[in-house]
Order: sequence, then C-alpha cells, then structure tokens
Amino acid sequence: MLWLTLVITCILAVAIGAMLFRHPGVVLYDLLATQRVNRKAAAQERRRLAQLPKHVQPAPAPSVG
Repeated sequence: MLWLTLVITCILAVAIGAMLFRHPGVVLYDLLATQRVNRKAAAQERRRLAQLPKHVQPAPAPSVG
C-alpha cells in the first residue's frame, strides 16, 4: 500500500513539475493578475456608486390631453 501512495505522489509531482517547467510562472502570474484586475474593478465600482445621487426625484407624470 505504501508503494502505491509513493507512485501516485511521484506521478503528481512530475506532472506539476512538467507544467511549471513548460510554462514557468504562468500559474502564479495568472493568480496575481486576476487578483489585481478584481481589486481594480471593485475600486472603480465603489467610486461609481459613490458618485450616484442618494435620492432621485421622480419625474412628473406627462399630462394626457
């Protein structure tokens, strides 16, 4: 049973190493870039919401006739 665990662990380690070797830094860069974009979008949304008026007056009803 121990040998099966070691074999699976080695296969996973080799697969992860091959992915990182083939695309160095892609995984970490994607993670950091996504967080940066999400943070920037949240800040823009907060600014946009802060500029909205607090109370909006309803428009007068058009007179028919």
